[in-house]
Amino acid sequence: MIVTFLTASVSIRQFFLLLCIAAVIINIIQFRFIDENRRYEFQAIVRYDTSDIMEIAYLNSKSNRRAYSPFFPLATHAPGSRVILPQKGPYSKPEVKVRLITVGRASELLFIDYDPDRLLIEYDIVPYIVDTGHPSFRDLSWAIVMGNRTPEEFIFVQWIIPTTGERMDVLVETSLLPESIRMELGL
Repeated sequence: MIVTFLTASVSIRQFFLLLCIAAVIINIIQFRFIDENRRYEFQAIVRYDTSDIMEIAYLNSKSNRRAYSPFFPLATHAPGSRVILPQKGPYSKPEVKVRLITVGRASELLFIDYDPDRLLIEYDIVPYIVDTGHPSFRDLSWAIVMGNRTPEEFIFVQWIIPTTGERMDVLVETSLLPESIRMELGL
């Protein structure tokens, strides 16, 4: 009787194990059919080109691109750079500061009293634009403007595109600023 019980319990264990294996296989097969009509970021089985969760979120989510533009590209083009911000206005909000340091990998933030909407009104930055996107955290297109391969300092400004009149948030390498503006800012 004990031998019969042990034999039956082994059979029950084997049956349960086979049942679990069958359930897993059926679920894996179903994923493909479930994922057919899902947006990429909501699929059950997805392979990304990177394991960096911030990069995945930035590349695959419109709301994340809006929240982190142009901070993520700053980290790509000039990690460790210093960023100059105005003391007042939308660029000086706490979330901008945090995103510049954490996502943009800025090494330092410097606050100066200047008007970011009027600093580069008649300055042509088009030849120096290295990256652009839209929309940013202020619902504006953005650009990163660099002249050096290894820029060390940027200033956040708003620029008006001469051809369209559209406003853009721009991170400009300070070495590209006219001498008069650098003197005015004390750079």
